[in-house]
Amino acid sequence: MNLQNFEENINEVILARGKKYYDQDHIEKLEEVNSNHYIFQVSGTYDYTVHIFLTDTGEMKDTYCDCPYDQGEFCKHQVAAFYALRYEKGRKEEKTESTQLVIQENKSELESILSRLNKQELLKIIIDIADEHALIEKRLLARYTPVKDEVESSKKLIKEYIKQYKRRGFIQWNEVYEALQGANITLEKAEEKIAESDALRAVQLSMIVLSSVVEMLQFCDDSNGYVGDVIRGSLNMIHQAVDIHANSLDEKQKENLYLSIMKEAMRPYYDDWSEWRIDLLRSCIPLCDTDKRRIKLNKLLEDMLKTVKSDAWSDKYETQAIKLLQLQLIEQLEGKEKGLKFIYSNLQYSDFRERAILHLLEEKKFKEVVQLCEEGIKIDRQYRGIIYEWKKYQLEAFEGLGDIDKQKEIMVSFLYDNRYEYYSRLKQLFSANEWPEFLEEIVKTFKEDRYAPSAYVEILKEEKMSSHLLEYCSKNLDSIKQLYPYLVDEYFDEVNKLFIKYIELQSEQSGDRKKYRNICSLIKLYKKVCGTTHFQMLIDHLKEEYKRRPTFIDELNKISS
Repeated sequence: MNLQNFEENINEVILARGKKYYDQDHIEKLEEVNSNHYIFQVSGTYDYTVHIFLTDTGEMKDTYCDCPYDQGEFCKHQVAAFYALRYEKGRKEEKTESTQLVIQENKSELESILSRLNKQELLKIIIDIADEHALIEKRLLARYTPVKDEVESSKKLIKEYIKQYKRRGFIQWNEVYEALQGANITLEKAEEKIAESDALRAVQLSMIVLSSVVEMLQFCDDSNGYVGDVIRGSLNMIHQAVDIHANSLDEKQKENLYLSIMKEAMRPYYDDWSEWRIDLLRSCIPLCDTDKRRIKLNKLLEDMLKTVKSDAWSDKYETQAIKLLQLQLIEQLEGKEKGLKFIYSNLQYSDFRERAILHLLEEKKFKEVVQLCEEGIKIDRQYRGIIYEWKKYQLEAFEGLGDIDKQKEIMVSFLYDNRYEYYSRLKQLFSANEWPEFLEEIVKTFKEDRYAPSAYVEILKEEKMSSHLLEYCSKNLDSIKQLYPYLVDEYFDEVNKLFIKYIELQSEQSGDRKKYRNICSLIKLYKKVCGTTHFQMLIDHLKEEYKRRPTFIDELNKISS
C-alpha cells in the first residue's frame, strides 16, 4: 500500500472516520524518528500512538496503533495519521525542491553581486545584518575580536546563547544543544589557540566554558547529556593545552597558568562536582616543576582529604581520586620507588591495590599477588565486578605458579558466574579421560539452577549434548527459536511440538495487531523449520481456534496466501 493512494485499500467507513479525525485536528504530535519512521499522537476519547514505516518509494512496510480496535486491518487513528503524513511529506518535498532551486540560483547570483562591491559596501552589509541579528553579531565579535578582548567577548557570547534559550529561569531538554552553541564556538577557538602554542589563552577560554556550563546545570534539563559532553570537552582541552605546551613555557607563563587553574578549581560551584575539581587539578601536575607549586598543590590535596569524612562508596572513590593525584606528583618529582611506597601504603583503595598487583606480576612474585588478591576479595566483597578483577589476577598468578587445581577452581567459579569465555581454557586443564566425568558434574550443577545462564546453553551446544538442549527448550519454550538448528535433525517431532506449543501459548496471550504480527513472524520461521505441510495444518488450526479475532485472521491470511 502506497501513501499516495492508501484510500484504495481501506474500508469506506473507517476511511471516513479517519478523515473526519484528520479534518478536526486530532493529530496532536508528529515525530520523525528517521526518514522512513514516523510516530503520531492522535487524540480522542483517549490518546493513542500510531507508528508508520515507509520505504523510500512511499510504500508502507508496516503500521500499527496501540488502540484496542480489533475489527479490521486499519483503525481511524491510523487513517488520520496517513492523511497527516501525506500532507506533511508533500509540503516538505514542495518546499525542498523550490528552496534548493532558489538557493542554487541565489548563491551564484549573490557571489556575483558581492564580488563587485567595494570594502565599505561589504562592511555596511555585515553591520546591517549584525544589527538585525544579535547572536550573529556576538558570533562575529567572538570570532574576530582582537586577542586582548577575546576572553571577555567569548564570555559574553556564551551567556547570550544561554540567555536566549532560558525561559522562566529554565532551559528545556530540547533546547540545551542550541543554548550551548556559544560554548562550542569558544572551545573551537581554544583548540585554535593550542595549535598556535598559546596554552594560557586556550586554558582561559576553556575555563570560561567550564564555569558557565557547570553553572548552567543548575537550571537546565540535561537528559541528552550535552552539558556533560561540553564539560568533558573543556577539561580535555585544558589537559591538552598543558600537556603539549608545559615544557615550552617560561617560568612566568607556567606560574600564571598554574594559578589560573588552581583559582578556577576552588570556586564554590565545584563543591557538588568534586570529580571535575579533581580533574582540573590534574592539569596542574605537569606545571609542578618547582617545590613551591608542588607543595601548594599537595597541601590543597591534603586539605581536600580532610573534608572527606564518610565511609560511603562515593566518598571512598573521591579519596582514591585525590590520592591518585598525589601519586602522580610523587612519581613525577620523586621517582618510581617513592611512588611504589605510596602505593603500598594505600592498598585499601582498589586502584592502588591493582597497581601493586601489576608491579608484582611484572616481578613474577606470584605468591604475593595471590595474597593481595585474597585481601582485596575480603575488602571488596560487596562489589562483584571488583572481585572478578581480583580473581582474574589470581588466575594469572596461579598460572605463573603452575597450580592446576587452583586454576580449575577459579575458572569453574567463572563458568558458574556465566563467563563462558573460560570454558575452553578450563577444558584444556583436563585429560581426555578426566573430562567426561567433570563435564557431567558441570551439567548437573547447571540443571539444578532454576534459571540456568547462557553459559549452560553454550556448553551444551559446544559438546553436542542435544538431549539436554531439548530438555532446556522444553522448560524455556522461547529458546526453540534460537536452538532448533541443534535439534531438528535428531528430534524433528519434538521440535515440531515445541514450536506449536510456543505459538499456541503466544496466540492465547495476544490481543492486538502488533502482537499478532510477531506471532506470524514466528509462524514463518516454523514453516522454514518444519515444512509447508505442518505450517498449513497449524494455520488451519489457528484460524478455527481464533475465528472470532478478525485482526488475527487477517494477519494469518497474509502469510498463508
